[in-house]
Amino acid sequence: MEQRGDDVLKISDFGLTRWHREVSSNQTDGVGVFVSRTYRAPEYDLKISPSQSWDIWNLACLYLDLLTWYLLGWEKGVDEFSRQRAAESSSSIREDNYFNMEPATGSEFGASLKQCVMTWINRLHATEGCSLFIHDFLDIIQDGMLLIHHDKRLGSKEIHHRLANLYDICRENKVYCFESVHESHQSLGVLLRTNLIKHCWGRHEDFLTLGSLRNLLQPTEIGRHLQQFYKSAVSAGYQPQGPNIGIYLKLICPNDRSMDNSVTVRNKTYIRLFAILVLIDKGVDVFKFIDNGLSDEALPIDTTNNTFQSSIGEWRQLHLDSFDTWQWRMNVPFLSYGKHRVFGSQVVLPFVEGSISTANNPDSGRLGPIVETGGYGEVSCVEIHADCHDFRGVFGQLPKPEGPFALKKIIGTSPVTIEDNFKREARMLKKFNGDVHPHIISVLSTFKHGDYYYLLFPWAECDLQKYFKVNPNPTPSLETVRWLSQQCLRIVEAVHLIHSPPGQDNLQPEDRVVGRHGDIKAENVLVFRSQEGKANLVLSDFGLGSLHHDMSKSNIPNKTIPVTPGLRPPECDMKGGYISSAFDIWTLGCLFLDLLTWLLGGEELRLRFEEERMTPYINGLETPIYFDIVRTEDGQPAYIVKEQVKRWFAELHRNDHCTQFVHDFLDLIERKMLIVETDVKKRARTNELLQRLQTFHSLCHGQDAQAYCVRAAPDQTRLIVPTTIAKGPLNETVEDNIRRSRITLRKVAGRAQRAEQAED
Repeated sequence: MEQRGDDVLKISDFGLTRWHREVSSNQTDGVGVFVSRTYRAPEYDLKISPSQSWDIWNLACLYLDLLTWYLLGWEKGVDEFSRQRAAESSSSIREDNYFNMEPATGSEFGASLKQCVMTWINRLHATEGCSLFIHDFLDIIQDGMLLIHHDKRLGSKEIHHRLANLYDICRENKVYCFESVHESHQSLGVLLRTNLIKHCWGRHEDFLTLGSLRNLLQPTEIGRHLQQFYKSAVSAGYQPQGPNIGIYLKLICPNDRSMDNSVTVRNKTYIRLFAILVLIDKGVDVFKFIDNGLSDEALPIDTTNNTFQSSIGEWRQLHLDSFDTWQWRMNVPFLSYGKHRVFGSQVVLPFVEGSISTANNPDSGRLGPIVETGGYGEVSCVEIHADCHDFRGVFGQLPKPEGPFALKKIIGTSPVTIEDNFKREARMLKKFNGDVHPHIISVLSTFKHGDYYYLLFPWAECDLQKYFKVNPNPTPSLETVRWLSQQCLRIVEAVHLIHSPPGQDNLQPEDRVVGRHGDIKAENVLVFRSQEGKANLVLSDFGLGSLHHDMSKSNIPNKTIPVTPGLRPPECDMKGGYISSAFDIWTLGCLFLDLLTWLLGGEELRLRFEEERMTPYINGLETPIYFDIVRTEDGQPAYIVKEQVKRWFAELHRNDHCTQFVHDFLDLIERKMLIVETDVKKRARTNELLQRLQTFHSLCHGQDAQAYCVRAAPDQTRLIVPTTIAKGPLNETVEDNIRRSRITLRKVAGRAQRAEQAED
């Protein structure tokens, strides 16, 4: 086809254009928006509000078609590319758009670029006639425009700036514009691009590790390129300082390759710099870098630095920008056990595709799918490249070298609260982890990435809440009861260590510290498999936990403590109430009662218990909370264990499958754990619970274990234990809720005791 130099392409058809104020430019609801089926952006199918980044995606598709037509023509190019996209469509309709929709988590969907699009871009790079101009144009499309995450796409001003650079070079240098790049040079760049390790954020974060670079770039191939670069450098007026090419080859490809991970190397390396320069078509300058003492250790390099620019000579802004982009992708960090790292937002973290989902936006601080949200964090599933961590064997065997791992992003209302939340949880985890007790979660590493703090943990099979659902009908066997007895004992041991940290016997009272978990519930008890395949329950999520000095351990005002609403103990609603270690005893009682209910009747019975607890709370909403706020006969506010809970204890005692083990455990929970503390009655402390649970566990392994654990012994005479009425004033929040919801507290008859929290 004949091409005229004065042909001009102009935009037309503004029928779908929308005008809006700048402050609301990304807040259109998207209802009634019509788009081109082929060029439509992923956010249309993801139901994300339309924004200017839609146009960037459209432009990328258009530019890619233009370059395809230029290099390959219509039939073998544009038409063939369209057929390949349609063939890879994941929908029943064979669409030739550029992305597919895939299941992410639950009922949600994510989007991913069709694999044939990447393959096609690489094909264009390798096509005869592909000039440096087209290489650079394709890089702008690939790395800045055709991105699933719309917030990562370049803006129109930046795209104009980069394309203007290309245009200026084309006007001055016809070789740049029209001459095909040397075949071997071209193939090496294609080799690197086609072997990039896929990042779970999307293609713009794809990277290569030191080990993968050394596997890809063999000495023979590098040597051949260095010969070409050497001739080009000399022709351009630069004489390399080394006596021969072999010196440079030895630096780039050293004989000692015994430690090929991302950071732990014995000597300086240069292969990352070599790869970056090849990728931006500046391989000829590798001699300048090495001669000026720049190695991989210098990465990341500030390309705006005058010293750097004087060392390498004048580069166009296009190459400076490309260098800055690629240096982060060739220099991913190594995550070490027990270490804290601080990374800038540009750092590409070594998280690989294979995490549960890749549809989240990293600019929001998400590094994978949000699996759970609670307390002060969001938990995501990630896999880490095997070259980039040393966590194998730290907390049992990994399913595969990449993990997976659980990554918790700390959340908060401001940067200050985020940092405070991180420091508190990190402090708790470092003092109480798997090294202290195997039933407390081990934090593998912590880091800050940009403005966000993260905690990295082993990935659990599930939490206890999901375990109940996956195992809805536990086998009523001796083995099952022994397992439950052991797990409850180990959890109490873990809580005891938190409440009474070891190694403080010789300290003065003012120097001792005690802890509180603050959020014990089924969702925060994780299930890990032992080497024998048995489920181990491990305490996790210390986001609401705290450490404080022994002298002030009961002096934490309840109004400053966030809690899980359904499991909150009564002292959270008392005026002048304080939070102590007794808080955890109440929530442990709720957890153990759930476990025993599941043991006797499976998930169906457990859910029925939850349903029976659902009653109106002071805010007018139905809640499965375990206590009620009432009025005494003389009209004073008081607290009682919910009648539905008291009835449930009696019902379990009368259950046809109830055993002596369950009777004993239920009595412990009802009489020593799920009680409103008064001046007469106090909850047990962990040392007392340990003694009782150790006794239960010993009986489970004694001579009469079968009878104690398995033989049905329902007690049909069991009556509901009278509830204790704990009289005490309400805090301001509770009184305000009662006023706004216009609830009348019911009156209860009986002798009331004074609500009073025990000192630890």
